[in-house]
Amino acid sequence: MLPAVRNAEDVAVTMALGTVQNALSQGISEAQVSLMAKVAEREGKIAGAVANIITSRTGAITRALEKMHPYYAELAAAKLAGTQEGIEQASKIQAGVLTLELFVGKNVTVVDVAEGEPADSSIPLTLCQKKLVVDEEFSAWSDIDEHFDFRSLSAFLKALKDNQGLVEQIFPTERCVLVMVTTRRFIDYGDTWANAENNEKNSIVFLMVRNGQNIKQIYSPVESHLGASRLFPSEDEQQGHFRGFDGTTIKFEDVAYTDRLKAHDLMALHYRRLLIMLFGLDQRLALFGQFYPQHEKANFLNLSFQERYFHFLHDEDGTGLLASPDSQTLDEFISEKNSYIQPGSRLLCNWRELMTPRTAPGAVKEDSGYSGYSFIADPEDNVSAAVVYRQGDTLAVDVAVKRFSTDKMFNCKVNVSAYSPWRRGEAELAYLCLDAVGPEELTRFIQQRKFRSNHLFYIRFFKAAIKFLEQERENELPHRQYLLAAMQDSGMHLPGNIQELIHQCIASWKTGNRGVSLAVGMSTEKGRQALLNQLYRLTQGASEMVSVIQEHVAASGSQLLRAGVNSSGNYVAFIAPKPYECDNRLEAHAWVHRVVYATGKRNIRETGRSWVSMPERSASEITLWEDEEQSRKWYSMTPVFSSWTEKQKLFEMCEKGAGLLKGAMGTPDDEEYGDLLEMWGDAYIACNASGEHVTTPDMFLPVGLIKSRKSLKLIALGTCSTEHWMYARAGDDDSRELLLELYTSWYEYPDKARARLLSMAEKNSGLRFVLIEGKSRKLERFAVKRPEEIVNWHAGNLKEIPTMLNDQWACHMAMVSQNDKVYLTPDLLDDDGLPNFNGVTRQVPGEGYQPVNVYEFESDYFNAVYDADGKKVALCHWYDVTDNSYSAEELIGNMPHNAFKFLQYRLDNIEQAEAFIKYRNRNYQPRENADWPEPPEGVKRYVIRARS
Repeated sequence: MLPAVRNAEDVAVTMALGTVQNALSQGISEAQVSLMAKVAEREGKIAGAVANIITSRTGAITRALEKMHPYYAELAAAKLAGTQEGIEQASKIQAGVLTLELFVGKNVTVVDVAEGEPADSSIPLTLCQKKLVVDEEFSAWSDIDEHFDFRSLSAFLKALKDNQGLVEQIFPTERCVLVMVTTRRFIDYGDTWANAENNEKNSIVFLMVRNGQNIKQIYSPVESHLGASRLFPSEDEQQGHFRGFDGTTIKFEDVAYTDRLKAHDLMALHYRRLLIMLFGLDQRLALFGQFYPQHEKANFLNLSFQERYFHFLHDEDGTGLLASPDSQTLDEFISEKNSYIQPGSRLLCNWRELMTPRTAPGAVKEDSGYSGYSFIADPEDNVSAAVVYRQGDTLAVDVAVKRFSTDKMFNCKVNVSAYSPWRRGEAELAYLCLDAVGPEELTRFIQQRKFRSNHLFYIRFFKAAIKFLEQERENELPHRQYLLAAMQDSGMHLPGNIQELIHQCIASWKTGNRGVSLAVGMSTEKGRQALLNQLYRLTQGASEMVSVIQEHVAASGSQLLRAGVNSSGNYVAFIAPKPYECDNRLEAHAWVHRVVYATGKRNIRETGRSWVSMPERSASEITLWEDEEQSRKWYSMTPVFSSWTEKQKLFEMCEKGAGLLKGAMGTPDDEEYGDLLEMWGDAYIACNASGEHVTTPDMFLPVGLIKSRKSLKLIALGTCSTEHWMYARAGDDDSRELLLELYTSWYEYPDKARARLLSMAEKNSGLRFVLIEGKSRKLERFAVKRPEEIVNWHAGNLKEIPTMLNDQWACHMAMVSQNDKVYLTPDLLDDDGLPNFNGVTRQVPGEGYQPVNVYEFESDYFNAVYDADGKKVALCHWYDVTDNSYSAEELIGNMPHNAFKFLQYRLDNIEQAEAFIKYRNRNYQPRENADWPEPPEGVKRYVIRARS
């Protein structure tokens, strides 16, 4: 019997119902793929037609027999389910068959990047798991900016062709496959449609293949390739280390894409499709070269083949990779290096980032433009080095700029301490302290892939820093050689790391000498001697001298924290203070002794001692020994006072202010008032020496300090209406007339000025408390220039200021935050330690002064409170006003004391108290309820809020 002849459709059906391996092993073309897809589509239509027939017949049968034969309905449903499975199976096969287009190369584009010799046949095919990003890889080679996108790919491919180093950076082996994307960044093109279109192109994923010197770029239209986050999964189906996939059992429904797949299954699907495409590229184009015996050509999809000839590099999940010896992140590295900043440090500055309206108001002004500010003067270079100097409490650098309007060059101060990124998420690295940075460290962060995802932030800047440091070292080479030769000619035994010690000494010397270049230092005998002294200390008996210092400090009963060598070549020690040396006023003592020693043949002697903040690091000093645990305790402290000296000056100001305040509210004798009027007159004249408007001097005398979190303010007592204060203190009409004559002499209309002073004299004659920035300054009774940062203390909470200073102070203390700390100079306290402003100033109450105590109680409205009888307390916020003194317990009765916040104020009279309550509670309405607890007799209660 002759064998039956099978037509093309029968063959296509057989292949579609079999495995992918069988189909590919029989040889397949693009036409056969199309035929198989049509057959699968036809089978799906047939199954659908059968389903329609069953559905229509089932409806008729069911309506006729549903009461008698429910069994038939169930049987019909079973038949229908079977046909539905057939439809789904056909659909899966149809979608899977189209995957064979990858094998035959339909819509798979191969771009030639470079050509040359193939890899050796012994090298396996490496599949790299991690998806690489072009702009991040290319940034290590070229200065690319934020505009790099899909249109810039040609520059990358050309560089890949021309630079073997870039090839080695991208491809870990000579024969490998990896996946890349242009950028992971969203780029704003300034238009919604352009953003959508161009960023979609930026996110297109493609394959890169290397075979020796041959490099190819491959684009594929398959969704799972385009959206893949990695080239292959981390684990296999048994959660084991992924070593490949057995493609011999893959059926067409196994490579059909569906949105119902889980993440792991989707990753496995991606690899199955990738495997088919790689098989086709190998069979059709021999794209990977010869890396397996020819007789195994058809076994490409076999798991055993992949295990022998594939190498899976888990460079994303890290499986099987060695641990990285460098655990320091980029942010930690930058923070560590910038922690060396001190006066004299050298900073490499990215001026376009560092200069903002906050840091450089002389050259940058805030506006409503895209960036939020604009330059009115341009720096000469975008990146250059500058030396840090201290100005007040801040660190600053200078940069030469050219003003746009006049082309005039001038030095602009840039406040480094005030820097923070102007726009969140868009900042570049603004500056880097070079005191303890080497080009090798910076190169490491450029070369390591894990840091480059943030390449716009730092890579271009690091390259500029490397160039600067390498040029500096080249210029310093003769001087470094001189120092080495001098040490070698001395005949002393030198350690093996002498070159590194020379580098440390040079860095220390430059920082300690305000950033002066090494060439300038080596041109003087003093500079050469300082550098050689450092080298001598470090190479000759340093450990022995540390022991001598330790013994010397221990003998004095103190604790040594750190010992080292300074930029002059002298030994220096940091020593913890003894308890009695600590100034713990307002906050804990935060300074240590810094002691400089001179050495003799067998001993040391102290040549200098000062209070300093313990530096965590200092490039101007080379550490020989340190008690790290104890040192950390001190350098981790962040006092609000800028220095120990500043703290002493501020407390001294408070003492002097209290002295000037004595008798301020009493009536002085004629001689005392005459001296006072003369001082006021001199200040008044100085105020009006220039300007168009008449101004009077102020009087603000510091009496205390308040610490709020990280800020510090001076508490001062005084007035900005000193003319009224002076008028009130005049003892007779002649003195008052003399003041009026002096006051009106500067006015164009003296009569109006006289009338205005007299009308306000009584009202503005008192003193009030204000807050001034916590910085030491020259203290005068009358200030010609008012401090810009002065504010009335708690001005928003007091509608009327109590007349008596003691009452004012009581109100302020009630309003101070629980986290704030207040210091009042002891000269203003009485024998019981209570404020005595009234007595010190000789203040006398005026008419209408009938003082009342105001007690405020408040609890959380949403947390129920119960009294001693178990009854729910309705009141949650109220004021009790009385001219008597009560304790909180007496006023609160049987309500729980700890459930309420309690504050106490003292005001001039009941009218001022009511005005105070209404001012602080704008919606207050008088309320009464018979069920509310009654206050003690003589106490008036104002209920603000109660629970229903």
